[in-house]
Amino acid sequence: MIKRLITLVLLCLPATLIAQETKWSLYPTLGMDLGGAVPFPLSDIPHGSKGTPRLSPNIGIGTGFQLSDKWAIEAEVSYHILSFSASADVRSQPFYSDDHTTTLYFSGHTKTDVELRFVQFPITAVYTINSTWTLTSGFYYSSILEGSFNTKGTKGVTSDDKSITDNASLPGIATATYSFDDNLDKWDAGLLLGCHYRLSPKVAIRTRMHFGFKSIFKKDFTNIDYEMYQVRADVGVTINLIGKNH
Repeated sequence: MIKRLITLVLLCLPATLIAQETKWSLYPTLGMDLGGAVPFPLSDIPHGSKGTPRLSPNIGIGTGFQLSDKWAIEAEVSYHILSFSASADVRSQPFYSDDHTTTLYFSGHTKTDVELRFVQFPITAVYTINSTWTLTSGFYYSSILEGSFNTKGTKGVTSDDKSITDNASLPGIATATYSFDDNLDKWDAGLLLGCHYRLSPKVAIRTRMHFGFKSIFKKDFTNIDYEMYQVRADVGVTINLIGKNH
C-alpha cells in the first residue's frame, strides 16, 4: 500500500509542478445574473414605466494567460439567462393580429415579461492591483439561443385605426395579448467591467457589469418607439483547476 502511494505521488508530482509554474490557468465559474434591458433614447420611455429584474444562475469555464506580474488575458464561454418584467402605460402600441396580416393598435396599461437564454464569449484584460484585488475589462459576444418577449394589455382601447387609439379616453375596457418573440435578435455584443477578490490562490469572488452595444430587437423592428439594450450585473465565484487566480 505504501509503495503504491509513493508511486502515485511520484506520478502526480510532475503534473503538479507544471500546474504551479505554468502561466496558464483553467477555471470554472458559477454565479448569478441580475439585470434587464434599458430603453434608449431615455426621452421616449413612457411616463411611469417600471422594471423588475429577476435573479438567474450562470455557469461557465474560462482560461487565462499571465503576460506579466501585473497583466493577464482571459477568455471564457458561459451560459446565462436574462429575465425581467416591466409595466408601462402606452399610447397606440402597434401589434399584429393572430394571423399576422393586420396591424392593430393598443392604448392602455401593459405588463411585459422578457427572458433571453444565451451563450456568452468574453475576452478580457486583467490588471493586478495587489495580492487581493484585480480589475477586469473587455468585450463580449453573445449567441442568443432562445428568447421570449410577451406583453399583456389591460384597461385599454384596441383598434386597427391609429387615430382612434391616439385620442381614446383611458382607462378603457379592452384587453390585448401579443408577443414579440420573432422580433428578438439572435446575437448581442458589448463591454464588461469588473473586479476580482481573491479568497485564496485558487478561489476568487468576482463581480462584473455588462453593457450591450445593440438593441435586443432586430433592425427592422418598429413596433416600439425606442430600442432596448442589455444591462446586467454578474456576481459569482471562480475556482482555478490549473494555475492560480490572476
